[in-house]
Amino acid sequence: MNRNLTILLTYTALFSVAVPWYWQWLGSLSEKLVVGVPLWVAVSILSALGIALHTAWVLREPWPGEEEPS
Repeated sequence: MNRNLTILLTYTALFSVAVPWYWQWLGSLSEKLVVGVPLWVAVSILSALGIALHTAWVLREPWPGEEEPS
């Protein structure tokens, strides 16, 4: 699979999980508390952390066309 497509699909999945639009269909599961916050908040925070880590991983190498400093 193409690297750009993999990056795009990963971001799409992470952002889909990070935005809590789907929790209304989960019923009482959305009211469950995890470390004092609703489960959907914990999932959103962990997804945001995943987005940040994935961005750092993607940017670990120069993009094609960028020059290395001499």
